[in-house]
Amino acid sequence: TDYGKTWLVTGSRDCTLMVWEVASRDAPVRSQPVHLLYGHDDAVTCVAINAEIDVVVSGSDDGTIIVHSLRSGSYVRSIVIGSTTSELGIRVQQNPSDKAKLSGKRRINWLSVTREGLIVLYLMEEHLLFTYSLNGRMIAMKDARERLFAFHMSHDGHVFLSGGENCLVIMRWV
Repeated sequence: TDYGKTWLVTGSRDCTLMVWEVASRDAPVRSQPVHLLYGHDDAVTCVAINAEIDVVVSGSDDGTIIVHSLRSGSYVRSIVIGSTTSELGIRVQQNPSDKAKLSGKRRINWLSVTREGLIVLYLMEEHLLFTYSLNGRMIAMKDARERLFAFHMSHDGHVFLSGGENCLVIMRWV
């Protein structure tokens, strides 16, 4: 919700995002999107918006995060997650049959954006969590050491809860 407006953003396999303005209860979603956003080279896998700081952040199977302005729909920047593990300074075992890793693609499974402009994202295949600034600088990286399935960001954007295959709920600082 944004000063009386409520927004809905959808991502698609056709590499686009649509920004919708949700109207009243009588006509919940307008028939045409407010913006059609482009930029990904593969299916959009996750989307987060923060109306307070006017951003739409999307993640994709192509291993990129794209930031757009929510209100104007204008492109802000792309953030490319390192295409090889050596770029990240970590060691991850790679299965030779995993075409995505060998091609450099790193599927982004989940992301969120805080009102301070921090982007938190998760790569399930590698169990990695990242924090990036909106200007594209990697701030932190952490091996979750398990597959995560549930996420919830705190209202202040400083902590998020995650739950995974070890059946534990873990609080993590952004």
